[in-house]
Amino acid sequence: MRPAAVVLLGCAAGLAACSPGPGAEEVRRGREVFLARSCPACHGAQRQGSAAAPPLKGLRWHWNRKSLEAFLRDPWAYRKGNGRLEDLAARYPGDMPGLGTGANPAEVRALVSYLLDP
Repeated sequence: MRPAAVVLLGCAAGLAACSPGPGAEEVRRGREVFLARSCPACHGAQRQGSAAAPPLKGLRWHWNRKSLEAFLRDPWAYRKGNGRLEDLAARYPGDMPGLGTGANPAEVRALVSYLLDP
């Protein structure tokens, strides 16, 4: 490997390590919210999905923190006009319950961190 490539790889690794994101504690709290809200009843304890609801892995491909939070608060309103979400809703019989606008903001942030965590 040439020296310039080593420097670029080192810089990329350093940026990834320093990039802001949720900490392990917030992800752990998010898992607790996930379990307490009965999400595993449809999505599975390991987010693997079921016949009633899709898997919740790899969500970073389709969501960012803001969009996922908006969806979780009001799934029906958010999916309206979104072809991908309408297709998922047609494929899975379970109705996704929304957290509502009155949900605890810290719990919602933690849940989003957990759901976006690989």
